[in-house]
Amino acid sequence: MYSPDYLAAVHAKRRDEQPAEPKRKAEDKLWYFLSGELGSAYAAEAERRGVRPNVLIGALLRQVEQGGLIDAVLDGENPNDIAPGHAKRLDGLTRLQSGALYLLALNADLDGIARVAGPRLAELLSTGTGSISAIREALVVRGYIERVEEGRPQGTRTTAAYRLTDDGWAVARALGGCGVDANGGKA
Repeated sequence: MYSPDYLAAVHAKRRDEQPAEPKRKAEDKLWYFLSGELGSAYAAEAERRGVRPNVLIGALLRQVEQGGLIDAVLDGENPNDIAPGHAKRLDGLTRLQSGALYLLALNADLDGIARVAGPRLAELLSTGTGSISAIREALVVRGYIERVEEGRPQGTRTTAAYRLTDDGWAVARALGGCGVDANGGKA
């Protein structure tokens, strides 16, 4: 067994011999999630070509950018109109996240807690139920809503309810104008 001092010396020597990789800035990384029909279409095309979907998409984006084709592909269209589910508002929320936040505000009870079942929220947003948990989680991570655990009448299971934070109410008011207040529901 090697001593900690010996191991530290070996690792230090290896670090000195290897050129340091340039650190990437957060802006250099871009993650994008494709779902539904678009995700399925790219997955099928990638399979047809014998590559992974991320490789196919990376190759397409590289060709578009290096070929100077961005303007030609968009053809004067607003990207928010072409990809409405993933389009981001200036506050960083997608249209679905903004809609969910607004609906939670409108459906908040007098105690400030919104108790809207996932399937009902999906129906109101005209989206699939599979995306609701991701939408809610994004709102929690951004600090717009908080989970509130409540017991069900049977006492065995809990259901999640959500309370808008002060920031959540501010965004909901900006989205809905004067028709939303912090006491739950309509003013």
